[in-house]
Amino acid sequence: YDLDKGITQQKIFKELFEKYQNERQELANAEKLFGLPISMYPDMISLEADMQGYDMIYSLYNDQKKGQEEWSQTLWANLNISVLSEGIEVFLKRLRRFPKNIRAMGICNILEAKMKEFQDSIPLFQDLKNDALRERHWKKLMELTEKNFEMNPDTFTLDQLFAMELHNFSEVIADITTSAVKELSIENGLKEIIDIWNGTKFNVLKYSKGGQDRGFVLGPVEEIMQSLDDNAMNLQSMSASRFVGPFLEKVQSWEKKLSHISEVVEVWMVVQRKWMYLEGIFIGGDIR
Repeated sequence: YDLDKGITQQKIFKELFEKYQNERQELANAEKLFGLPISMYPDMISLEADMQGYDMIYSLYNDQKKGQEEWSQTLWANLNISVLSEGIEVFLKRLRRFPKNIRAMGICNILEAKMKEFQDSIPLFQDLKNDALRERHWKKLMELTEKNFEMNPDTFTLDQLFAMELHNFSEVIADITTSAVKELSIENGLKEIIDIWNGTKFNVLKYSKGGQDRGFVLGPVEEIMQSLDDNAMNLQSMSASRFVGPFLEKVQSWEKKLSHISEVVEVWMVVQRKWMYLEGIFIGGDIR
């Protein structure tokens, strides 16, 4: 039902009703003048009660519409969820205070349903405010809802989201938000691993034997090898996640890098131990 069209029709009917009311009053005056019984016109009395109910309903709709228009100018970046939730609740409480006969009117039920639809969409705004959402998630939302808008923080207002009627896409938004949160977890975990290895340094020690400097060797690598194992397992877990999509190439790249580092360190330590053993033989003159 088009409530805006209803307002226009209500205005027309109200003007007609006032016209008939005036005619009714003239007839009543004439009846009184000639000493005739005053006609009651019960249908008009009933219609007058209905008109008063429509006035209350459309007045509330007008106020709610103005409130929503005011909210719609809010920049997405400045959204305060409580303003919306508290604002729509004020209008719903006002409706609930209507007399029972007015609340039973079909148009009142339609208005209440529309306001509840808006109220139900507010948690979805909260979901879309999640910091985990990236540009790719907004593009997916536009694709699935078949609604297009430009995510410019200086121009993107709630008006564009209101037009999307988000209550019709609650499952879509829930899926997108869940994916975004899971993807953020992978993104942060991958960044942590990258930061670890960008800052990891091998401990290089001076090697001496027989009071003479023999060069340099790698110090203990147990902690590094443990970190390699832990990070490799984390990367393997990320790679197996169905949310890894945006980071799959990077995750696989780092899996290869850490595997290569592990192999190199293991070979290095084997060679180093053999060198330290044989160095004394070949350079120290122990061969007879």
